[in-house]
Amino acid sequence: MTQIEFVKVHLLKNGSISRNFALNNYITRLGAIIHLLKKEGWEIDTQKKDYITCHEWAKCDCVYITKKIPPEALAELDNKVLEEEYYKILKNKKEVF
Repeated sequence: MTQIEFVKVHLLKNGSISRNFALNNYITRLGAIIHLLKKEGWEIDTQKKDYITCHEWAKCDCVYITKKIPPEALAELDNKVLEEEYYKILKNKKEVF
């Protein structure tokens, strides 16, 4: 599965994706992927979230929230992609998303 497919599947399942989640899954160019999705017709809002770590340092995270998904995107992500993720979850016995 490509990084773009990973992001699309995550957005379809959860409606949002954060920069920190993407980094934890080895996706370093989430902003570029979101830009490409917007060019494809996805409507995605960006929100900045501030939080405090256990060491009381202020941190910031960008969260991308899906507002509208073009019908072509749903057709493009066929059952094969979703099946791969399902089997990955079963194999690892933990949620990937």
